[in-house]
Amino acid sequence: MTNLTATKSALTMTVLSAIANTQKALPDYWNNTLKQRLMTNGAGSVFCFDEVSDLEKAIVAVDDWGSYEHNDIAPNCKGYITKQLTGELGIIAVKDLPEDIKLSLEDRKGTGNVSAVVSGLDFNRPEESYTVLIIGQDNGIDVVFTLHPGAPIRPSAVKLENVDLSKNYSKQEIIDLGLDYAKIA
Repeated sequence: MTNLTATKSALTMTVLSAIANTQKALPDYWNNTLKQRLMTNGAGSVFCFDEVSDLEKAIVAVDDWGSYEHNDIAPNCKGYITKQLTGELGIIAVKDLPEDIKLSLEDRKGTGNVSAVVSGLDFNRPEESYTVLIIGQDNGIDVVFTLHPGAPIRPSAVKLENVDLSKNYSKQEIIDLGLDYAKIA
C-alpha cells in the first residue's frame, strides 16, 4: 500500500503539519481565520466557499505548496504559495477611498490587533490566481498565521485596547492610526 504522504513534497508536508498544529493548538484562531476568508460575511480577500468545512477541505487538498518570499512577510515567518487554490482580492489602499467614507476597526481573528474594514463599497474583487499561506511559531511549534488569495500586506500593529470598536472612523483617522489598507466586507 502506498502512503499518500510519501508522494507529497517536503514543503507541502510542512504546510500540512502547520495546519494540523493550528487546528490542535489554536482551534478558535484557525476557525476565525477561515471564517474571515469565506465569500459570505468574509472580510478582505476571500475564497469562493460559504462554509468553513469546505474551505478547510480545499486547503488540505492542495498538494503543491512552494516556497514564497515577500517583503511584507515578517523575518521570523515563512511564506508558501500554491496555484491550486484561487480566490478574490478584497484589500484596498485607504488613500484610494473616497474622502467621506466611514470605516470600522475589527479584530476578527482575535489577535489583539485591529484592521480597518470598509462596508457598503461598490467594489469588484479582482480574481487572484494564487494563495499565500504564512507560517510562524507559537509556543515553539509551527502554526498558520494567515492565508489568503494574493500577496500579503504588512499586518496591523494597532492594538485593540487603543481604539474604540463601536466608532466609525474617517479615512484620515485610519491613516493617522498607521493603517494603509482596508479590508472589503
